[in-house]
Amino acid sequence: MTQKNSKGAVEATEGVKNAKQLVEVHSNGITISIEKDVFNDLELFEMIDDIQSGNVFKMPKLMRRIFEDQHEAVLEGLRNDDGVVTADAASAFLIEVLQQIAPNS
Repeated sequence: MTQKNSKGAVEATEGVKNAKQLVEVHSNGITISIEKDVFNDLELFEMIDDIQSGNVFKMPKLMRRIFEDQHEAVLEGLRNDDGVVTADAASAFLIEVLQQIAPNS
């Protein structure tokens, strides 16, 4: 595959560049595969900052953004005996995911 760069020159592009690197994450009996670079997203950082600043209403949007099509499976795995996904359980799960993806962060 080829494309033109900003100077109009044709460059070869690698199909592999567009392939997502997936990492398998295990926590609370939930196993998912997520993109390794999922946290390399400025808008995601803004959502995390909003949550850390006390706006917990961003948590569902953040989880959808990170877990994409696995979002519903994550929620099902986090439900307690009363059928509720608590903010505490979701937060703990997100922290565990981040630690597994970027253990040195």
